[in-house]
Amino acid sequence: MTGIPCTYTDEEVLAFVAGDLAESEELAMAVHIGECGGCRDQAAQFTALHRTLGTCTDDDIAVVKVYPDRLAEPEDFVEKDNKELGEIIVRPTVKCSFDYINKPEEAQAKYYKGWLYIGDLGTWDENEYVTVAGRKDDMIISGGENIQPVQVEEIINAHQKVSENVVVGMPSEQYGEVVVAYVVPQDSSVTARELDEYCLSHPMLARFKRPRFYRFVEKLPMTATGKKMHYKIRAQAVEDFRAGVLEEI
Repeated sequence: MTGIPCTYTDEEVLAFVAGDLAESEELAMAVHIGECGGCRDQAAQFTALHRTLGTCTDDDIAVVKVYPDRLAEPEDFVEKDNKELGEIIVRPTVKCSFDYINKPEEAQAKYYKGWLYIGDLGTWDENEYVTVAGRKDDMIISGGENIQPVQVEEIINAHQKVSENVVVGMPSEQYGEVVVAYVVPQDSSVTARELDEYCLSHPMLARFKRPRFYRFVEKLPMTATGKKMHYKIRAQAVEDFRAGVLEEI
């Protein structure tokens, strides 16, 4: 992570971020999204970051809608209600790149009308303070609704019979994608029906976000730093569906 000492007060810098840029466990003072550098692979976990307030840079930040087949227009904002999920975009000045050299396809997927679409998902409030929720690559779009796996995973993990879980999207002709949960049980007596009833009754989870398929496993694929490998589970879900080993609710 690059940058120079922050010139703003503690009241202006309203957040701390996990030091994922260097795969570190340490906490670092909140930094502006424009300082991410390789944003696609090194996205910091920001919370409550102002659209134009950061460390020593004046990049603009916005949160726009997410579409499965195109980038949103830079003015196609999500609601400023701290609820609707969208993609965080940056209009760079001098600290963020403007293009990928000799990689036109990648550049087209990330740069649009002077804005960099960094692949992080988040919400923002009426004062344009941004909270990062996860990665666009992991997001599930089911029936036109955006679902962030992290939210579903946290709720399922709170169940007393669950040790760990991963939530991914699986292709569906009817919905585009359906939600699938791979669960490592804490108690072997837990069932898919029990977890479905739990999700249905949970006040913080909309019905359309709950998993429609489950599989109970002994372990989950993780990186060397302990991060869940959603892309591997997505591929496995397709294979498991074809093999008939997913339990449908």
